Amino acid sequence: MRHIMRIGLYLIIYIATAIAFSGCERLEIPGDDITISDIQEEEKEDKDEDTTSQPSDKDIEKPTEGEETPPTSAIAGSEEAPYTVEEACTEIYEANDVWVQGYIVGWIKGSSYSGAQFSAEEAGNTNLLIADSPTEKDVMNCMPVQLPGNSTTREDLNLQTHPENLGRKVKLAGDITYYFKTTGLKNANAYKWADATGEQPSDDKEEENDTSGPTTIELEEDFSTYPDKSHLNIDGWNITGSHSCTWSIGTKGYEKFASVSYTYFNENESYETWLFTPPIDLDKIENPRLTFDTAYLNWDGTSTLGVYLLETNDPGKNMILTRLDAPTANQETISEGNWLHAGEISLSAYRGVKYIGFRYRGKATQKTATTFRLDNLRVSGSL
Repeated sequence: MRHIMRIGLYLIIYIATAIAFSGCERLEIPGDDITISDIQEEEKEDKDEDTTSQPSDKDIEKPTEGEETPPTSAIAGSEEAPYTVEEACTEIYEANDVWVQGYIVGWIKGSSYSGAQFSAEEAGNTNLLIADSPTEKDVMNCMPVQLPGNSTTREDLNLQTHPENLGRKVKLAGDITYYFKTTGLKNANAYKWADATGEQPSDDKEEENDTSGPTTIELEEDFSTYPDKSHLNIDGWNITGSHSCTWSIGTKGYEKFASVSYTYFNENESYETWLFTPPIDLDKIENPRLTFDTAYLNWDGTSTLGVYLLETNDPGKNMILTRLDAPTANQETISEGNWLHAGEISLSAYRGVKYIGFRYRGKATQKTATTFRLDNLRVSGSL
């Protein structure tokens, strides 16, 4: 009996325990109310914090629309920064594959720079003249351009078939070198119009800003009309000095020029000779200026060529020799056989009748003396 009661007690306890567990509520676990979207968002944040990948395109700061990246400095003589005519003629003596910019102002008739024509009338198709001003009429402020045969530049730019090009601004690619006895652009093999509209620019503004009078030439000599290899003998000019020095007419291709050299070897002999221009009345012109070209051969370091302004054409009768600040060709400024353009040397500080004197001097050594060449000499001003 007691055994039966014990079994019944165990059964009651078992049933009570089962009922208790079946009726209890589920344990509430912290975070149990987190949704699937919450989990996805949390996983995304964790991934963003732990990622080691490169930033996306969205993270890279980009310029706003219309904002340009600052340009880098352009190289002088490039298409982006072409030389002006003045820069090309006065600062650049030799350069290949460079760009020059200027206005088409004319062309050259014949083989001499003195044949400059500032119109399209009867124009040839082999060359052009360009300048920094569309109204330029002084050939010394211009640059001749060779238009190569069978080229696009000749076909499109020449004034013979395109007279409407006169006055237009253009950029040209070619070689800066000696052309028409001056600094020019040869092998012009590419071009781009530089004017904004393609129409001829108006001359009104240039004429309003031009307060100087018309250019007048007091003296001009390119030595092109004298016999080759003859002694220099020009009416009004004077040569004086050592008999061992000779001024003569030299040639290179079709170009002619004056040439001076020491012709007799006598070691330790000093030599000196002068070439004088005709008299120039500086009172007749305003803003007088001198320009010329020089070259050399056989640099020896002892021979020199200086440029002077004098009261007479006899150096022995001049108490003061005024040496002009005029560059001449030497080993430091130009390579052998190439021309150095002196630029415009102002004579405004001087009045009255003067002479330009070119003084060649040196001391003989066992080396061959330097030969100097002179060309395109000119004195000009305004009325």
